[in-house]
Amino acid sequence: IRSFDLALIEKSDFVIFHFIPNIVTVGSWEEFFLSNRSKRPIFFITEGGKKLTPYWVFWTIPHKYIYSSKEEVLEMLTKINNGIIPIDSDRWRLLKPEYR
Repeated sequence: IRSFDLALIEKSDFVIFHFIPNIVTVGSWEEFFLSNRSKRPIFFITEGGKKLTPYWVFWTIPHKYIYSSKEEVLEMLTKINNGIIPIDSDRWRLLKPEYR
């Protein structure tokens, strides 16, 4: 399962990470850090609000990618998809040359 999950991270355009503070997640952290090392955009949702996000996350990914709800992430992805918010080409791995 581990190898399969990590291979999916390598194939992804972006990752949505849903963190629930009172549930122990071990493999998910490996996926999170692999996503970061691979420069995949990570949309990090903290159940219960941004204030419960571990400090390590703030030191790992840009603050603008940390959210308090899935609705906030969906709104952001919709705005990116519709061209309202420009793509952060530094972290996105895209095929169009103008976005590389």
